[in-house]
Amino acid sequence: MAAERYLGGCTHLECSTYIMRKDFFAAHMEFVYGVLSKFEERYDYSGCSAKGRRACSYLAERLHGIFVTKAAQEGCNIRFRPMTFIE
Repeated sequence: MAAERYLGGCTHLECSTYIMRKDFFAAHMEFVYGVLSKFEERYDYSGCSAKGRRACSYLAERLHGIFVTKAAQEGCNIRFRPMTFIE
């Protein structure tokens, strides 16, 4: 299962930075925001620390990793590039 493989692995796709085809992006957004909308309905942010208020962002990063892992398992050509910061 993609979730077990990604969450049990040693790779983390952070910062939610990616470039992808439009159809792949649409499927990605449907998956990620489908889960996040349910999470937002149930999560109580009152009294949260700064990190607690970022829970939705952290979850989105994990969902992105799971989605990419599943796509790779299904034969999608996934390429990774290092993130570059330009000053």
